[in-house]
Parts: sequence; structure tokens; C-alpha cells
Amino acid sequence: MSCVYQSRTPGEQHIHRAELFAVLVLLETFTFIRVYTDSQLVLYVVNACRNAPTAEQLCHLDDFDLVRRYWKALQKGDFEILKIKAHTNPQIDDLDNAFLVLGNQKANDEAIWACQNLQKSFVDSLQKTHKELMDFQFHLHKLFEMILSIQKRKASLKSEQNGSSNQVIGCRQSMHQMFSNWIVDNPVTLPAARMQLHSRVAWGPLIATALKQWMAEVSWPAQKAIPDDFGVT
Repeated sequence: MSCVYQSRTPGEQHIHRAELFAVLVLLETFTFIRVYTDSQLVLYVVNACRNAPTAEQLCHLDDFDLVRRYWKALQKGDFEILKIKAHTNPQIDDLDNAFLVLGNQKANDEAIWACQNLQKSFVDSLQKTHKELMDFQFHLHKLFEMILSIQKRKASLKSEQNGSSNQVIGCRQSMHQMFSNWIVDNPVTLPAARMQLHSRVAWGPLIATALKQWMAEVSWPAQKAIPDDFGVT
């Protein structure tokens, strides 16, 4: 059992179009042939083409450029398109079906190899673009989570402040009030920032500018706090 033909799918690169194109090559090459496929889409397109008087009546289907060629190819020969289950293991007690299962696995393996190796520079460029998009989506999601967390925390602090405004302040203070009034003895003097590139960081200039301002306003202790002592960490 060997592969006799490999090619990249013309046009858009997605699995359904690749399955359609693979069977289309057989229909356009031969006049009488039996095809086994695990693609439900191929069976649907074949049935639609056989029931349509003209190809133009199928223009609502995706990949109509291939569908039109299906309709034309099916007019010239006698073809039998049969369904086979995908990703199944061959059974020794049914040799005929085992042969078909192995053939389907071989076709799947060859398609994966062709996708990864035919026009490799093109494949590498697509994979690089995909990775960049996934990285961007990941960092955007993390930024969204951080902004949402900040908004929730601000709302929580505002609710706490409104709830405690009508209560008598006793000896017990809230953690937020304690840190708000905290005074650092012997604060460290940080050197002035020499690089002004905060407008180009991945988080965006708005967050970077706010972070830079916060760093400038916070007082940091010059010496490390002793164990179990309060301090900014």
C-alpha cells in the first residue's frame, strides 16, 4: 500500500477543503472508480451535485469553486462514493474492512506529511504567523484579567469605605487604612530612570505610565524588615 499522488490544496488552507480536493482529483482523473472517504462533507457535496440540474444552483455552498468542478466531473463517469469510519482499528476477523481501515489510516498519515513538508517555507510562514497570533491572544487575555482584577478591587475598596463611613472608628483599623497611613522610616532613594521607553512596553503606554508614577510615589524601606514586622514587600 503506497501513496501515488500528493499535492497542496489550492486556495484556502483548511481540512474540509483539503478533503474535497483529494476526492475531486480522483473524479477528474478517472471515469469509473470507487472511492472510500471518512468525510461526511464529501458525501454531502456529491449527493447535492447529483441532485442539482445545474452547478449554479449550488452557489450557496462553501468552496463553490470546487463544488462546480464536482458537478462537472460527476457528469462524465460512473462513480461510487462510500463512507468509511475514521480513526478505527482494523479487526482481524474482517479482512476486507481491515484493508479499508488501513488504507484510510495511510491516507491520513500521507496528508499530515504533505501538510508539513510540501512547500515547507510556506508552511513555516503560516506556523510563525499562527504562533504570533496565539502569543498576542495570550498576553491580551492576561492583560484583560489584570484590568478586571483591578476594577473589582477598586469596587471592593469603595464599598468598604462607604460601609465604614457611618461607623465609629475604634482602635481596630482596617488593613487598607493601616497601609494608607503607613509612614516608612529611612526610605530608600531610588536612582532616576535613564530610559524613557515605558510607552513601548507590551502592556501599553497607559498601564506603563501609571506603573512608573506608582513606583515614583511609593516609599520603600532602606533596610529589610525584621521577621513578623509590618512593611512593604
